Formats: sequence, C-alpha cells, structure tokens
Amino acid sequence: MVSDVHFSSRNDDWSSPAWVVQAAEKMMGAIDLDPASPTIDGPIPASLRYTKETNGLIQDWNGRVFLNPPYGREIGIWVKKAIQEYDAGRMSEAIILLPARTDTKWFDVISSFPWCAVRGRIKFGNLHNPAPFPSAIIYMGERVERFTRMFSACGTVFRRAP
Repeated sequence: MVSDVHFSSRNDDWSSPAWVVQAAEKMMGAIDLDPASPTIDGPIPASLRYTKETNGLIQDWNGRVFLNPPYGREIGIWVKKAIQEYDAGRMSEAIILLPARTDTKWFDVISSFPWCAVRGRIKFGNLHNPAPFPSAIIYMGERVERFTRMFSACGTVFRRAP
C-alpha cells in the first residue's frame, strides 16, 4: 500500500544538508514543493510540503521541486513518481538528492537525467558522521548548462550520451 511506504527507511534522519538545499534554491530560484517533508513546517524552504499524512506519492507535484525521499527499499517508487510528474509537465524543474546506488534499476532510469556524483560522503542533518554511502544530485529541467556549472563544484556531473 502506497501510504505504508512513505517513510519506511530504517534510518529516517537523512535530513537534507543545508548546502544542498541552498544550491537547489539558487539553481531554481525558489522551491515550490517538498513532496517528502518530515513535517508540515519542515526544513526545506518550500511553499508547499507533503508529509506522511498528506502522502506525496498520491499528490500532483507542481512547479520547482526539491526531493530527498525516504531512503528505504521503496526509493524506486519515489523515483518513478518524480519521472511521471516531470513527463506530465507538472514539474518545471526538480533537484533530487539520492544515494548513488548506480547498480539499481531505479538509478539506471533516473540517470538518464543530468546528475552530479557528489565528491566525498554527505553529512546529513544533525548526524555526527557522514553517510555510509555516496550521494547523487539529479536535475530535471531545461537548464542543464546552469546545473552543470553550479554543481560541478560538488562533484563530477554526468549526462547520458544519446
């Protein structure tokens, strides 16, 4: 059931690092939606937030979106939803923070969009240690050159060859 997977990560304290949020806000100009917010007044400076209770997986995602989904086994559902919303034309742009699990089916699908392999390990939220996994920042939108310029300072930016 969709609502049961919303925040099913074993460790749900993978709060977005401030520098990633600030870069996303600078890239897009503002953030209209955080579809996976931990709380209604969550840390992402978005005009609208969907929480576990309002279930971002069943809502439309409009405008400029910042997504840091729950990192559990259901991450593929969030990736699929992001692609559906972008393809439907509801999302104008999105910055998505994900674990760089390049060996998964969901990552293979999302990597058709430009993405940055973040250099080093990200320190999430209030955790004392960096994540035990590498991270990727994916961009959906028309301003690929801008994304490349802005995020190349964070790591290598990749674009799939046609």
